[in-house]
Amino acid sequence: MTIIITGGQRHRVALARAVYLKETSILLLDDPFHAVDAIVGRRLMDQCINDLLLREGKTVVLVTHQLPLLKHVANLREVIVLNEGAIVKRGADLYANTSETIEAAMNEPASTAAAAAPNDEKVFKMVKAEDRSTGKVSFSVFLTYLKSAGGYLYVGFILALYVISQGVRMAVDWWLAEWVDAEDLLETADYNPTFYMGVYFGLGFGFVFLLLISRFLYYRATLTASTTIHSSVFEAVLGAPMSFFDTTPVGRLVNRFSGDIDQIDDSIPDTLEQTLCKANAPRLFI
Repeated sequence: MTIIITGGQRHRVALARAVYLKETSILLLDDPFHAVDAIVGRRLMDQCINDLLLREGKTVVLVTHQLPLLKHVANLREVIVLNEGAIVKRGADLYANTSETIEAAMNEPASTAAAAAPNDEKVFKMVKAEDRSTGKVSFSVFLTYLKSAGGYLYVGFILALYVISQGVRMAVDWWLAEWVDAEDLLETADYNPTFYMGVYFGLGFGFVFLLLISRFLYYRATLTASTTIHSSVFEAVLGAPMSFFDTTPVGRLVNRFSGDIDQIDDSIPDTLEQTLCKANAPRLFI
């Protein structure tokens, strides 16, 4: 989605931002009346600049070509007339007969401001196209996720626990087979059912213990990765310049914190868990 606004609309957006800056006491308004008719200009002066800014005790430095509106400024302290970068006249009494006094001081026709107005209607395409990666996922993306999960050693330790737990599970099946084969020695002195039972339950308890520990550490790692990535994105957005928000739609930012974070929270952990649990450990690592 693209946002296309005119230069006049950009002035109005900037004026609205100035109104919401509650902690700012001094404001510089650069011709906020561009590309508006006399009625709208008067409303902006009365309801915005006078009511919301000047009467709130803020100091406003107003730059404008709309000379008649100066008569309606509340608490006007001084008018400074500039011509080609130089001050040609100044004083608090210039607004008494604003148009004639200032135009005479500048010694130029009043059509100068009107001639500049059409340039304000130039259309700006502010939003940049969203960058998207296509094709295979870069290996650096996997490394970034592993670092966010706690580091290579921590992830490697979790994988080792999964491998060991699968090995213990296979040992349980193997020992049960040995126990069954040993039933042929029931009438001999070498057969000790208590020994076989103790080893079997010991291996089973070890498998359950390793499985619980590995699952706990795994979910802790995925939660850490999600939290770290979310914090990094959030800090980057908070530290972005104002131009970033001017050229980036709100929906794009919301998608980063909703759809993309949801993939990191749910889809990636589920996929990795299925890979680790359903894969046969000897086939996978040997």
